[in-house]
Amino acid sequence: MAVPLENEKKKLNICLTHYLVGFTDGVSLEMDKHKKVFEDMGHTVTYLGGAVPDESKAGAFVIPEMDHRCDLAVKVYHNGYEKLDDFKDGAEFAAFINENANALEKKLVDFFEKHAIDLIICHNMLSHAVHPVLSVAMTTAIEKCNISRAIGYHHDFYWERPVFDKPTCAEIVAISDKYIPPLDTKVYKHCTINSIGAASLLQKKKLESVTIPNVFDYENGEEWRLDDYNRTLYDALGIDMNGDLVVLQATRIMKRKGIELAIEVVRRMVQMSPAFVGQTMYNGKKFTGKLHFVFPGL
Repeated sequence: MAVPLENEKKKLNICLTHYLVGFTDGVSLEMDKHKKVFEDMGHTVTYLGGAVPDESKAGAFVIPEMDHRCDLAVKVYHNGYEKLDDFKDGAEFAAFINENANALEKKLVDFFEKHAIDLIICHNMLSHAVHPVLSVAMTTAIEKCNISRAIGYHHDFYWERPVFDKPTCAEIVAISDKYIPPLDTKVYKHCTINSIGAASLLQKKKLESVTIPNVFDYENGEEWRLDDYNRTLYDALGIDMNGDLVVLQATRIMKRKGIELAIEVVRRMVQMSPAFVGQTMYNGKKFTGKLHFVFPGL
């Protein structure tokens, strides 16, 4: 199922694309890791998204209509999943989506041809229903450019989110069925971030996928060093660097993240902690018996 790049003799022009590029959201961080791996293999990697925090970010190109926060995306989401009140019926709404998808498709085609893209990896835009115009445009642009290899990298799916449970018309359902994700297994390969997502995709769309989890590079000391930005964080949170244990919930706070499971794990750790006071931890320091449960996504 996977595109076997480890045996690829030809050096590829690879496009990593998402609604946003270069921010601190989980998808942007994963894309940075993938970019490094591909470049270490000798491939050329180009970022494409709807917005970047700094337009000078190396290798990043912007098409504003790709941003899921743009006026177009917001309007389509509202009419597709909240209330169909800007169009007389679903047919007119679908025509609006297709018209804008055609316009966006032309920009994508121009980009793919200009950069001679061999492989495109689409993060979430082929699994979320938050921006159907982009889902349609990306799929048709890939077809127009005869890009033979495309990967849908799915961090989660629209059918897992309650906000997409009540579509306003049959036309938006049909678009989701056809494009989110596309069903052409000759061109598209699919990746999920865990076995739960893989099972969900197989059950819902009858599509097989490869599981590539999100990871941390713990061996990269540069990512974990103290600097002027973070050196006061421990004091601000009341953490003793010389023996307290920190448990980090590195996600946003929302129901589908299963935060309650982490809370239960920490509760049990607190119960057990008195038995380990004074013992040497993974970092060579003596455990004080105090734990801190940190939520960065508040």
